[in-house]
Amino acid sequence: MKELLSLVALAAVTFASPAFAADPIVGIWKLNVEKSKFNPDAVLTAGRRIYSEANGLYMFDEKLTRADGKEISIRAQYRNGKDVKDVSATSGTETTFAKKIDANTWDFDLKQDGKVVGHVHRVVSAAGKTLTVHNTGAAGSVAMRDETLVFDKQGAHVRHLTAAESSAAHKNRDGPGGHCPPEMGPGDVCAAYSCTCDPVITDICTVDIWTCDPNLQCSQFAQSSCLVPKSQRSQ
Repeated sequence: MKELLSLVALAAVTFASPAFAADPIVGIWKLNVEKSKFNPDAVLTAGRRIYSEANGLYMFDEKLTRADGKEISIRAQYRNGKDVKDVSATSGTETTFAKKIDANTWDFDLKQDGKVVGHVHRVVSAAGKTLTVHNTGAAGSVAMRDETLVFDKQGAHVRHLTAAESSAAHKNRDGPGGHCPPEMGPGDVCAAYSCTCDPVITDICTVDIWTCDPNLQCSQFAQSSCLVPKSQRSQ
């Protein structure tokens, strides 16, 4: 029997379905470079996050582009009121302790060797369209930081692909194809596929996304994010 997880909630948020009341963080977020405030030695030119959730265990998959063109990939997971081991070697910390303040606000302590080395204050706007992340302390190669990252929710015009369309898009170097809506610009998410996981075959669910290229064609494969294995969902 297939197990439909919060990828349905992700689809509900991403594709603006009113039938689900998902956590407002779940979905796809694009970094707003102009509104963000960076450390001088950690300036970013682009970025995207995908948040998903299964039975209270959250995961975010992040891809960032630095001013020197280097790309950084980070994957982390967290649960309210628990210390959870980080799953990405590039996160720069060992565990994350998360505390839910309210439906739109969370605080995070980033720990290394049992000691808090960094803090994150994260707020989703009341309208659910803007994500503000204030990072302080140490993280990865940045010894000390004080930065504010602002993200915009993607989704109002995202096309939801079927499994067959997603498979064809992967085989076709031009991606799903088609012209991006006039409301979109280069780098905006134009198509996404979220799968249903079958625990008999695999217990990892994926979210694949494509973005608009400079010619505003829906052609660029951007990111693939996975929900955590079923064995970890009850932790």
